[in-house]
Amino acid sequence: MRCCADCGKTLYKRRTAPKDGLCQPCRTIRNARTCRECGAKHTDHARKSGRCNICQRKSISLRSRIGEDRLRDYYLLRQRGMSRDQAVAHIEAGLPVVRKIGNCVPKITTMHAVQMAGEALAITPEEILSTSRFTAAVDCRAIVAVVMSRNGVSLAQIGRRLNRDHTSILHLRQTFPKRAAQRPALAKIVETIMEAA
Repeated sequence: MRCCADCGKTLYKRRTAPKDGLCQPCRTIRNARTCRECGAKHTDHARKSGRCNICQRKSISLRSRIGEDRLRDYYLLRQRGMSRDQAVAHIEAGLPVVRKIGNCVPKITTMHAVQMAGEALAITPEEILSTSRFTAAVDCRAIVAVVMSRNGVSLAQIGRRLNRDHTSILHLRQTFPKRAAQRPALAKIVETIMEAA
């Protein structure tokens, strides 16, 4: 007869005895997880959140406690390092949550950048947005890609406006220094458009 490795309890049915040599209660204790929220040991089913059932129920009732409109403020406070109870108390007290506002610099639109680049290189916006592979058209697209990337516009958004894939915009942006080294006027055009923005 085999015995449990932890408690010494006799394991019956030798053929069906578990390979780890533990009885069911000892296996349950060994497989216990720690709750991410309260730190207690639990044997509840695994969740992506890492919480035990009690803390999970608390987080569900959180919506009813602070309301849907203040839920974003709660998560913002949690990101800043506040504990759950402090964040809830802050919101229940009716205190405001200060959000950081980015630079209020007016951004240039993609089509405006296309128009300015086209005027600088004497090419029409229709030709820039077409499938043309002439050097002037490709240079204009590269200028627009660099200008809009510096203004914080994503590659996918630039690609949609220029009728290109985001990988094409990435390639234009990466090869721009080489283009500017061969044709220094391109870098000056970029600076002019950035100043106008």
